[in-house]
Amino acid sequence: MLKRLRRRFTLVAMAVILALEFILFLSINGINYVQKKHRAENMLDFLLRYEGVFPIEHKPSEDEFYRNPELAYTTRYFTVRITADNRIAAVDTEHIAALTPKEAMALSKDILLERSEEGRVGHYVYKMREDKMSGLRLIVFLDVAASDEGIVLLITSTAAILLGFAALSALLLWLFSPKAVRPFVENEEKQRQFIHDAGHELKTPLAILSADIDVLELSGQKNEWTESMRRQLGRMKILINNLLKLAEYEEQGPAERTVFSAAEKADDVISQFTPLLQKRGIVLERAYSGELMVSAGEKAFGDLLFILIENLSKYADENTQASFALYENKGDLVIEAANRAEDFVPGDEQKIFERFYRGDKARSRNAEDPGGSGMGLAIAERIVRLYGGTIGASFQNGIFRAKIRLPILFQA
Repeated sequence: MLKRLRRRFTLVAMAVILALEFILFLSINGINYVQKKHRAENMLDFLLRYEGVFPIEHKPSEDEFYRNPELAYTTRYFTVRITADNRIAAVDTEHIAALTPKEAMALSKDILLERSEEGRVGHYVYKMREDKMSGLRLIVFLDVAASDEGIVLLITSTAAILLGFAALSALLLWLFSPKAVRPFVENEEKQRQFIHDAGHELKTPLAILSADIDVLELSGQKNEWTESMRRQLGRMKILINNLLKLAEYEEQGPAERTVFSAAEKADDVISQFTPLLQKRGIVLERAYSGELMVSAGEKAFGDLLFILIENLSKYADENTQASFALYENKGDLVIEAANRAEDFVPGDEQKIFERFYRGDKARSRNAEDPGGSGMGLAIAERIVRLYGGTIGASFQNGIFRAKIRLPILFQA
């Protein structure tokens, strides 16, 4: 149990850490990208405002953007002037060495064909401005290759740092998780020990009370009161046995496995409930896809089937049909039990696996019947978890259906 809680604690904590790291990663790189893009747009607007050149006599303080006088010597760009009839009038590649005037003209022609006033082509962002008087258009191309490299470098750097931090966090969480989960483990162990001790302690007075009732009845004092006492004792015995059984399955790992036929085991369990099924007029249809050899603890598997068939026998509507099926699906054993249960409370499909669950109507089904303890399906869920399987229930059109999937099929 300690190992399972450590693993769950580590996984939950790591999920939170990774979510926060992902948000941090997106925030850092998103802000950086927006800033780089905004800076490029400002640079293009600045160059268009000054006809594609950095003004020599411009004082940095006169323009908020142009504060660094070295900006004119570090910015890589070129300009193209186009006449009203789409002829290239001039090309200025003095401030860039990455391409020739001919290549600059080719890029300009592509942009003219797209009829776009701003955008991106390769490592260049561009913007166009037209002189309304002369019809002359000026296109400024800004080289953002260095900016792109900076964006990629920041992405890879932050990813590496955050992944390293996540790996270190996972290691530290795993190392220190025993201290975090030990109080819960100790509390759970104390609860189980209490149930175990209390259950065994209660068996003695119950046995004495049962013997006392037998003596009263043998002495001719059998009446409705002794019958009521015997029924209540029966309920207490069922409850105590189920509590002990649940504690047993919760504290142990999977039992030693043996190979046996799931179909034969199911028939054996169903035969125990045949009188009750016949008494309540329930016709149980069985469907097995072969012998279905399984590798599991035979007692645990028998308890699981017993709980399913017991629930079906007790809580199916009288004089109805029910079904029980065993079949193979994707390498797993699937167990399905279905019955009509008009008084089942919709929405309780998950609650039925809680300890001591009993539907309101089921509690008052029959005053003469001691009924169940509400522990059966909780025990079934624990058995299923021991073998790494899944269990679920559904209710539709008056039909209650329990479905179990177990990876226990024997592979010869």
